Amino acid sequence: MVDLSTILEALSGASTIAVILGIPFIILQMRQNARMVEAANRQSELVARQNRSQVLLNLSEHMTNRDFVLQRKAARDIVEKYSQQGWSSFVNSVDGFEIRAMAIQYESAALMVKLDLIDEATLVDALGFTIVVDWQALSPAIAEFEKEWGTGNAFPHFRRLAERAAAVWAPRMSMSAPRGTLTPPVPPSN
Repeated sequence: MVDLSTILEALSGASTIAVILGIPFIILQMRQNARMVEAANRQSELVARQNRSQVLLNLSEHMTNRDFVLQRKAARDIVEKYSQQGWSSFVNSVDGFEIRAMAIQYESAALMVKLDLIDEATLVDALGFTIVVDWQALSPAIAEFEKEWGTGNAFPHFRRLAERAAAVWAPRMSMSAPRGTLTPPVPPSN
């Protein structure tokens, strides 16, 4: 008959051998898991990039569609009208709300930049000098909002985006266009 201690000794030896033989399988499984996590991270980055691209494309599409172009023209007409009238009762008028609506669109886009939802350089390149021209066109009205509201910084994200866009576009173009015009500056001749 076999002694119980012999059986326990044999089982102990077998379990040690099993653990030693199992280590390579554990290491292989850990490497496979690391590869899967890495692949999932790359996929997440691609999805995030795709979402940012889609947001930027939608924003660019919105800011170049016909309705927005007409809104830009109407905003310029409003600014001209109230500039001639001394800005009397502008801020709380329907026209004031129209200007706010346009400024808020840029403010929202600039906030998305601040929150890293879209890339600033890409947005500035996509919208071109339009950001600066629209800021220049709206700035007299924005100054009236700031005066009425008692703040020196209405639409701060739009202002910052316009400043950054001007810094990007200044080397590319002559910054000599009259304030509030629809015509972008003419590039300097060489």
